[in-house]
Amino acid sequence: MTFVAIRADASRAIGWGHVKRCLALAHALREAGASPILVSRPSDVAVDALCATAGVPLRLLPGAAKGVTAADDAAQTMQICLDAGGQRPAVMVVDHYGFDRRWHEPLRARGVRLAVIDDLADRPLAADWLIDHNPSPDHAAKYAAVLTTEARLLVGPRHALLDAAYARQAARPFSAKVRSIGIFLGGTDPGGHSVDAWRACRAAGFDGPIEIASTASSPHLAALRAATGGDRQLSITLDQPDLAAFHARHDLEIGAGGGATWERCCVGVPTLALVCAENQRQALRPLAESGTVLALDMIGPEAVEPATFASAIARLIIDADLRQRMAAQGRALVDGQGAARVAAALLTPAPVRHCPPFRKAQGAPMSTLALDRTALEARVYDTIRALLEDPTVVLAADTPLIGDSAALDSMKLVELCLALEDAAADAGFEFDWTSESAMSRSRGMFRNAGALAAAFVAQAEAA
Repeated sequence: MTFVAIRADASRAIGWGHVKRCLALAHALREAGASPILVSRPSDVAVDALCATAGVPLRLLPGAAKGVTAADDAAQTMQICLDAGGQRPAVMVVDHYGFDRRWHEPLRARGVRLAVIDDLADRPLAADWLIDHNPSPDHAAKYAAVLTTEARLLVGPRHALLDAAYARQAARPFSAKVRSIGIFLGGTDPGGHSVDAWRACRAAGFDGPIEIASTASSPHLAALRAATGGDRQLSITLDQPDLAAFHARHDLEIGAGGGATWERCCVGVPTLALVCAENQRQALRPLAESGTVLALDMIGPEAVEPATFASAIARLIIDADLRQRMAAQGRALVDGQGAARVAAALLTPAPVRHCPPFRKAQGAPMSTLALDRTALEARVYDTIRALLEDPTVVLAADTPLIGDSAALDSMKLVELCLALEDAAADAGFEFDWTSESAMSRSRGMFRNAGALAAAFVAQAEAA
């Protein structure tokens, strides 16, 4: 099994987000056949309980981070990995804004392939993979000045690291009436904004059920309970291993602009998103500009006034068409398969490319591709053949790709999909393989090789 180490921290000050998304990736890595561990500093929040629930081994570094240099942390992390696995990890994933190339390079020098999770692009990075699930018009340009190595970019909301529960969670049926509101401002809500959100809901005239999700580690939990104790329509939910069901039971949510933004998009819940930390601005700005969320600033000189907060909630309650558009755009953006995509990329030495790239002729419709339909179909068959473990297998149009007699296992199927995503990008269209109909055994594109080739061509011609 491939040994993968993941380095991330959590605390009341920085919240749970880094560790939560890393545990989602750890689950996907384990499903793909790897052996992941989480390496972390001792914390004032229950990281050990979270890891135990997720089934991911936790290895604690010695002592607090204060006074520890990046090089020392890297050395300690490597020693923890050697103690835990008896070998250096094949892949190291690091999700930490405090580390730069001074942490990355010593590990890469010891033969460890490094995946860096980032969205700030504010410091020198030395990585083999760069993971940034925030939207950007040009991720390569965003990181051009800070990446000191050639790295494969795993970027955009399709790579959002969500728990597997989100891919399974059905969207809440849309309701023109807001029947309940959910509030989640992070596991520790460092700014204590949950009370502000609750007050704004009531000031907006909403008198229905409100549910606030939090954790027992939140430093503001006692104050939250004291402030809201007289509201019989309010409930507080604590320490849920994932919030998929929470998101799906509300018609409107108020949430911080961190990793839970992508959870809400995936479930399709209309959101009033709050900037509660500086790093959240980059993610929320394009989402607000596209109309996927309505955003307000809770920090700095532009922090929203209570009356404006309440007015924004009232607007969303009244405007059902706006909420319906937001829900649809969110679900179109995030499909819940991001962790599986990243796991497959980390466990594949290089992107699978078996034919020269092909592109749409300049200014021409997709039906006039420089290569014809036969070449497109051949691209699919060649990619499947390259992934077959038994080279003597005769690949035919009726060769099944899912089911008991499938030619590929689940991991190889994900690799196939990633390779066809790359091929589609070369051709100027987006290959959709995550819809329910795509994964249906009876009528989906994966029922056999011929169906997949036909679907690939059809999506190319429709672009």
